[in-house]
Amino acid sequence: EGVKRKRTYQPHFVALLAQFTHTAFGNAPNGAKSNNDHFGVLGFKTFALDFGTHGFNFSAKARFWLANTQYADRDYKNAVQNYRAVVNAGPQHEKAPEAALSLANCQLELKDSKSARQTLEALLRDYPSSDAAATGKSLLNSLK
Repeated sequence: EGVKRKRTYQPHFVALLAQFTHTAFGNAPNGAKSNNDHFGVLGFKTFALDFGTHGFNFSAKARFWLANTQYADRDYKNAVQNYRAVVNAGPQHEKAPEAALSLANCQLELKDSKSARQTLEALLRDYPSSDAAATGKSLLNSLK
């Protein structure tokens, strides 16, 4: 009694849940579409914490959408942490270039142009042919 146990899930259950989540929500879960839907933020946090440790890369995707929701709510400090986690998930992660660009935008909103410049330079170096790099190059040029 009184002891909290961490929930464990079988990998096949996690895969089914992820498939359901993708089918139900598409590329942007409904919670990320509304600036005022804090239920979406809570749902993403639960998803990332509960299902991010089962050998699947859902945690970075969940954190990406959580960061987008935080950015829309102007919660830039928390968005920075989550975008950075996506970038740090690895250069092969599909959302890494977009997360790097969004991270730089958050840093600019927080008046940290030095960090934003470094983030944009890393974006151009690591993902030179991405759509995010093209936008990042323009943004970097505007900072000079």
